Amino acid sequence: MATIAELQEKLRFENYRRFLRIEDRRSGKMVVFEPNSVQRRIRAEIVSSLRAQQPVRIIILKSRRMGVSTVIQASFAHFAFTTRRFSAITGAHLDESSEYLHGMTEQMYDNLPPALKLQKKTGLRGKRIAFTSGSSLRTFTAGGRSGVGRGTGTRAIHASEVAFWPDARSTLLALRQIVPNEPGTFVILESTAHGVGDTFHEEWQRAVDGRSEYTPLFFAWYEFEDYQLADHQLLGELDDDEVALERIGVTDAQLAWRRHTIANECGGSLDMFHQEYPATPEEAFLSSGRPYFHGLDQVIVEAPKLRGEIIGAPVKGGGVLRFVENPYGPLRIWKSKQPGRRYVIGADVAGSTILAEHDARPVGSKADAYCAYVVDTDTGVTVASLHGVGWTEDEYALKLAQVGRLYNDAHLAVEKNGGYGTATIILLRQRYAYPNLYTHLDEDSTSSLDETGAFGYPMSSTTRPTVLATLSEALRDRPGAFRDADLVREMRTFVWNDRGRPEADTGAHDDRVMAMAITQHVRNLRATRPIRPAGLPAKKHARVNPITRRAPRPRSDER
Repeated sequence: MATIAELQEKLRFENYRRFLRIEDRRSGKMVVFEPNSVQRRIRAEIVSSLRAQQPVRIIILKSRRMGVSTVIQASFAHFAFTTRRFSAITGAHLDESSEYLHGMTEQMYDNLPPALKLQKKTGLRGKRIAFTSGSSLRTFTAGGRSGVGRGTGTRAIHASEVAFWPDARSTLLALRQIVPNEPGTFVILESTAHGVGDTFHEEWQRAVDGRSEYTPLFFAWYEFEDYQLADHQLLGELDDDEVALERIGVTDAQLAWRRHTIANECGGSLDMFHQEYPATPEEAFLSSGRPYFHGLDQVIVEAPKLRGEIIGAPVKGGGVLRFVENPYGPLRIWKSKQPGRRYVIGADVAGSTILAEHDARPVGSKADAYCAYVVDTDTGVTVASLHGVGWTEDEYALKLAQVGRLYNDAHLAVEKNGGYGTATIILLRQRYAYPNLYTHLDEDSTSSLDETGAFGYPMSSTTRPTVLATLSEALRDRPGAFRDADLVREMRTFVWNDRGRPEADTGAHDDRVMAMAITQHVRNLRATRPIRPAGLPAKKHARVNPITRRAPRPRSDER
């Protein structure tokens, strides 16, 4: 008779999986479950969380047919077949998909040796297996009639192809409420991508940014050993994508599979291949329009050296300011200020980048995010960023004044449009006496001034294309200047719409894009501003008054 230790060893997944049989995709026969490389990585992450006594929380961005759903179902079946009171729920986007996943677990149970089969409960309806041990496995279709009962507790959730769920946000909210946040529980989200801006894309970005407890796992197509055609000859020259793939070690057999799949499974569409079989997460999340920015692959992103916030009042004369580190702070610093260096700040104000006359979306539909970038005037290199959601313009003005003072009274350009930005500019001038505000001197304009005068950068149908073109040019000429991964992600989803206007793709944001566009444009103006030669009469270089927009009267000795 086997000892308890021997039984426990047999019940470990690595041993127990030999009793789990699945249908082989090629032959259609039932075979022993042998994890592939992708499945082994997923199992390693599950085991790591369990050993650390942490809840298992994973989000997986995948290529098609890698066996991701299979390894998750096998893991849940193992727990249900070998432990008491383990309940798991699996959700799929289509009825046939939920039927397939339910059938998979049914087959695993049916093909167990008789000695390992738990007693089933009888009289069950729908896609559910339950045992007298209290364990159960249930499958449902997202958006279907069965739904998910809010009062039904469970230990594990497998959300399959989340990007294709109808009303995924509400369904995930309901599911998460029924899983306790404790060790030994599972919530695993997995999907191929379906464009930017949907719930799965948002969940992925939050995980990548470290704003959720989920571990992001991405599997490129070339990491899967099945995706190669050894008997196909690779004819002709390699295209640019193939050359780049070859440089990272992709073989001719894998490139042959890629060409075959594009031609025969993706209708010749490279974009479709990128979405279904991505090499990077950026390829997976296709934008719906033509990209506005090019050369983003040349940008080398860097993690900020510091993150936190500034404490202190930025009063006239500088005040006493102190930087306090905080991993969730709004200020991220790549390079601290240098004595004697000049800096420029471009500030986007929440809701102000959407021009009502050009866009049917309501002003402020970008989740009320504020963003500013600090760049070195001479080099154009990003040194800091400020980003936050839900601030008032009063709070934003304080933060801008603090950052500006910190960076040697940086030249500060605040965007204004349709009333947005006006309060921020007035507060910077009057409450904080900020000494270096940008003034927009457009001598050809006949439009009336608001209470901010010429202070601030006016965003309009005329100036918007100009600042975006400046940013595009800076990206081409100085790709090493940008650093910020969040900015690069926004630039990837900034596209030409059907009306020929560049804007954030549906569901995406442009706070960082517009802030950097203003920053780079004003930096160009600042860096190239002519300096009056010593001794030249002042009247030759008379500056227009930013409030009255008139030249000053000549002094008596100049008349």
